[in-house]
Amino acid sequence: MKRNNFLKFGSNRMKRTYPHPIISRKFGLRPFELDVKLSPDVFSRFEKVVNAMIRGGIKLNDDHFRYEGLTAVKIFYDQVRKDKSVSKIMRNTGFKERVWRCAAQPAYFAIREYKRRGKIISLLAGILFSSDGVLEHVSIEEFPTAFLLQKARNAVNATMSRGLYASNEFLGNMYRHVRNLLRKELKDTFSEDISKILEDIMSSTEVVPETAAWISRKMHERLKAFFKKLSWIMTNRVNRIITNKGMPSEKGRVEALISQIIGGDPLNKREWKRNRERWRKEQGEELEYQIDQIDAKDIAKKAFDMARSRLTTARAVNLAFKLRIKSARVNGETLADFKEFLTAESVREIEIIIVNKLRSLIEIRVRNLLGALSNLPWRLLKKPHFQSQSIPFGIDDDQIYKLELLQATKEVRVTLSFYPREQLQFKIKGPKRFYTMIDKGFQPKQGILIKKSGGGLILAVPFERELELKVEKGKFVPAATYYRVAGLDLGLKTFGVISIDECVLGLSGCWKKVDETRGDLARYFLDQRQLVGKRDEWILAGSERIFNFFNAKRRLTALQDLARTYQSRMKRYASKYSDNYRRKKKFWRLRREWKRVWRKIENLHGELANQIATRVLAVLQHQHVDLLRLEDLSWAKHSPKNKVGYFLTTWQVHWFHARIKELIAPMAERAGIHVESVDPRDTSNRCSRCGEIGSRKGKRFQCPHCGFELDADLNAARNIIVAPNSPTAICGQGRVSVTTQS
Repeated sequence: MKRNNFLKFGSNRMKRTYPHPIISRKFGLRPFELDVKLSPDVFSRFEKVVNAMIRGGIKLNDDHFRYEGLTAVKIFYDQVRKDKSVSKIMRNTGFKERVWRCAAQPAYFAIREYKRRGKIISLLAGILFSSDGVLEHVSIEEFPTAFLLQKARNAVNATMSRGLYASNEFLGNMYRHVRNLLRKELKDTFSEDISKILEDIMSSTEVVPETAAWISRKMHERLKAFFKKLSWIMTNRVNRIITNKGMPSEKGRVEALISQIIGGDPLNKREWKRNRERWRKEQGEELEYQIDQIDAKDIAKKAFDMARSRLTTARAVNLAFKLRIKSARVNGETLADFKEFLTAESVREIEIIIVNKLRSLIEIRVRNLLGALSNLPWRLLKKPHFQSQSIPFGIDDDQIYKLELLQATKEVRVTLSFYPREQLQFKIKGPKRFYTMIDKGFQPKQGILIKKSGGGLILAVPFERELELKVEKGKFVPAATYYRVAGLDLGLKTFGVISIDECVLGLSGCWKKVDETRGDLARYFLDQRQLVGKRDEWILAGSERIFNFFNAKRRLTALQDLARTYQSRMKRYASKYSDNYRRKKKFWRLRREWKRVWRKIENLHGELANQIATRVLAVLQHQHVDLLRLEDLSWAKHSPKNKVGYFLTTWQVHWFHARIKELIAPMAERAGIHVESVDPRDTSNRCSRCGEIGSRKGKRFQCPHCGFELDADLNAARNIIVAPNSPTAICGQGRVSVTTQS
């Protein structure tokens, strides 16, 4: 964004204006008169001009892409229009010259990003080239390591500007991009050579004996792993059966085995654990005597044939760069089942042996590719291509885009002129929203014209509000040197805790509190009692609290228990006597009641989310908050429960956090409040006073370093205010950066 740091001289004071965060609004366009029509091929012609400029601009020297702002775009336009092929395409479109200048804006920034990424890839390829064992580095699960990231950060900071390009998230993605480029180029360029190498490795007489020796050595260890995995599968199934208050159906082999172990007794976790351990010991001893019958050479030959059939050249290269092989499945408890498990494990071991040998043989080719990528990275990078049904108006005059405010009729008129001697006039749908922004002190800037897929036009208008600085005692004193930032911690026991404080945006892009000794400026606890009555009542200090409230949590728990009861009864009537009319009737009645209960749960979830979102917004407006920050827990949705816990993978993400955030984000944006998602790591365990890791016990947080003690949710809300941005989801509505004077 362009920074307007200019001085204004008045009669009795001097001002300096600083840009405020920009808020964008979209408005539909309607023709001012019936005969006004925009040519349908305007957007396709504009796309041709932009792509022609991209093709011509890539040939320019890198010095043309060092700067920001429209001045750099104009210099780029003057250079690229000298290309005859580009100028011919521009003339054939019939556009005005000002439209060509607008097309130079997306072309310039696309080329600049393309060249900068090429430089970064060159630096990262050089770092990997200088390290020993390239394939060993890139194939580990933790790639890139902290050491590689630090080296890349130092190299980027030495050659480029600090900021986004030096963040761990960006550099990690670029390292993985380098790995993907190497893998693709290796498969495309050296496919035949790798196929021959792979065939030589498989035809050698060493693989099968090595596998047979591994089987003989690991036989008893694999037997323990076999029973451990089978026990884990059965225990998970038992937990689901106990939760649904049912019995094993004996349809599958696992459920039949569970019924055999429990012997008809009722299921409970303590008895199941005892019976499982007894069965595991008896069955393990029985198989221990039988595994001597297994011929390791026959298993190794069978496994080698299976590995040879599925290990293609492309798969071998992929495994060399990223060694991920699925573990073997377990289907039963007999000796035949163990043989099948052992064969699958042997196939996995054979693939690892072959891939390790392949790595050492293709290491030289990978290093050659890294050297080529370090010297000429743009050869492998995909060139930018503009494919968007939009036209940005980046020119500071009104020759192609003019915005007029008709105060008498409260209308907004837009004049567009793409071709010589042609002016098309439109009016904005919903001008009330436009004038509302003006009444708040925002000024409209150059917009972007967007074509809807189903027809019609949309104008995206950015609004900017300027802050004034007054001169006091010969110094500039800003009217607002800080922003009010709110941190929202969502939960289930307490629906939401809001902490509000005054913050400044540091040069590193992180928020810092103005007064770090103060806990916060204001705090609010939002629970069931605050959902009763008007949304603004509970904010005010002297308001009456209503104690006769509807207990939504208890109602949700009762409905979920009822749904599980109906579900267990449905299974009882669905699996047996399918031709019995009375049982069919009972099943469909239970199914109807089960659906009705889940509709009630869904409606209650939706109502809770709406009530919480509106009350959070009321707090933000009451406290004149500029920025709302929430935890980004989207990473937990697809994570295993044993890593993030049952709470995050079921309740918090699936309905509570995600749904409330989806409601709050657009409401806050419409109210002029920006929304950011923060990294949730250690927000609940870190002390908001000293910054060290403390301990949380229930609802209380204690810090062993400074002795600080506080409500755990309030401590998390205070940490969210200054937490770094999330690497996966910067903002629910697309991040709008808050800029300050550097």
